[in-house]
Amino acid sequence: MREQAERAQGFIPGSRHIPLSDLGSADLPQGQVLICQCASGRRSALAARQLQARGFDVRNLQGGIQAWQAEGLPSRRGKQI
Repeated sequence: MREQAERAQGFIPGSRHIPLSDLGSADLPQGQVLICQCASGRRSALAARQLQARGFDVRNLQGGIQAWQAEGLPSRRGKQI
């Protein structure tokens, strides 16, 4: 749910980048749990609610990438789709 410049600062390996502004037109898989994450968890909570309303099974990463990195979990820097 983050913008490209934010994602370049760090992302979870294997994650897919979809800015919140592009969420409505994103092609997302049905039948699996989607996990939304942003910098702190606020934007991703909005995204999760939008996706739940569309029938997706969604979770929000509480605390976002900041909490993920603070826990020492793997992240990368740079561009990745």
